[in-house]
Amino acid sequence: MEVKQTVRSTAIQKDESPGIKLGNLVRVRVIRKVGSRTHLVEFRGNSHIALVNGNIQGKLFIAKVLKLTPRIILRYVKELSGNESAQTRGFDTVLESVKKSFIQKMITTDNLFENLLVPLQKDKKGIKESLQKSIRNQNIFQVLGKEGGLKEIIKYYTLQNINNFLDYHSSSFLFPLKIREKYHSCDLKVFSSDGGDQSSFLLTLLLENGTKIVFLVFIDYELINCTISTNSMDIENRMKSMIGDLMKSLRMLKFNKEVKVRFIPYEEAVFAKTSNMKKIDIKM
Repeated sequence: MEVKQTVRSTAIQKDESPGIKLGNLVRVRVIRKVGSRTHLVEFRGNSHIALVNGNIQGKLFIAKVLKLTPRIILRYVKELSGNESAQTRGFDTVLESVKKSFIQKMITTDNLFENLLVPLQKDKKGIKESLQKSIRNQNIFQVLGKEGGLKEIIKYYTLQNINNFLDYHSSSFLFPLKIREKYHSCDLKVFSSDGGDQSSFLLTLLLENGTKIVFLVFIDYELINCTISTNSMDIENRMKSMIGDLMKSLRMLKFNKEVKVRFIPYEEAVFAKTSNMKKIDIKM
């Protein structure tokens, strides 16, 4: 199966069907304003002239399709391009400043984090249960015991727990993943919208020799988007050969949604900030 990069159209598609039905909810990007309520917009990979009913708050939003011919009419539903809160940005900065790379290295070289261990299993139910147990144990006393330990680790997990408690829109978890006899560092971030109609997670897996694999999965009204990136060409080629199994597993999560998977070049800075996650997703 060939996996192609998503190409963003810049020309107005006049003859092609937008591939949608009346009542569909679509993610819309405004390219420019044409008239009082008419805009050049982009959705589903094509550009269209559309009449948009409602007070548009930004460049990215969810809209409902009201009419397709003789011209497209959309109704504004919800803004998508929200900014991170100052509180979230502050916690992210602090968490990164407490030697996260140092803790990740300890995970792969020490048995200190056995309470947080998530063994890789073939049984999907077993993997889910192991992950849930690990997340429940994201407590500094579970990690280190009541006798205490390295202050960098105490500080990191204390701040992580505070952040997860205060910001119910996102949660962060750092834990070891055991594959065969080796331990690897996993960094999991989970995001959700106010109404619960959109959710996503970012999973970064750090392997030996500095190899990284990043999975960004976004679920909304219409589909499941999975973006994969790695700094290893060998691993990328192996994963592309197994893309059919991945898409089958994703479809099992939500039978009524379309599934899309793509690979993008790995860039450290792209996945470093929470604010970049939605920018990656909207390009799908």
